[in-house]
Amino acid sequence: MKKILALAALALSFSGAAQANLLVNGNFENGGSGWYGAGMVSLATPVYFGGGSPAANGQWMVAYNIGDQQPNGAVWQSFATVAGQKYHVTFDWGTNNGIVQQIAASVTAGNGSVLANDLFAGSGPALGSFAFDFFAVDSVATLRFTDVAGNYTYSTDGLLDNVSATVPEPASLVLLSLGLAGMGALRRRQR
Repeated sequence: MKKILALAALALSFSGAAQANLLVNGNFENGGSGWYGAGMVSLATPVYFGGGSPAANGQWMVAYNIGDQQPNGAVWQSFATVAGQKYHVTFDWGTNNGIVQQIAASVTAGNGSVLANDLFAGSGPALGSFAFDFFAVDSVATLRFTDVAGNYTYSTDGLLDNVSATVPEPASLVLLSLGLAGMGALRRRQR
């Protein structure tokens, strides 16, 4: 009985580790630490927008093309991967008002091959949550978010926050854990 419970606890401890964010400073609360940027990108708080557009996680978020500029902003970060492993990327995106704008989210491998590339549309003032998956092909991947708004962002700024890249928890591990816990409970009940 104690062995079964110990195995269940061990399996559950691995499932928590699988969900750790592989990115540095995905919520931008430590400034731009861990991220690179180009073009018109900056960090902003809701105060910049008159209290609107709350950050999804903390106070800070990336603001694209502040000041009515042509869309050209991008931020990116590289992180370690394992070839053949599936990764799950989540992020929050929107604008400082109700106008819809798009962001291109892409992942490239260390060898330059494109692992994921998609457009996501969001409006505001509340940020929406988005997600996608990719499979790594080598030991490093670069996640990039590029503003591709179809206008000159007049009075509309794109906002990015709460970015994470995780290794998805295998469903079989959850089922195994539940099965072991159920067997332990059944055994205890029979005594």
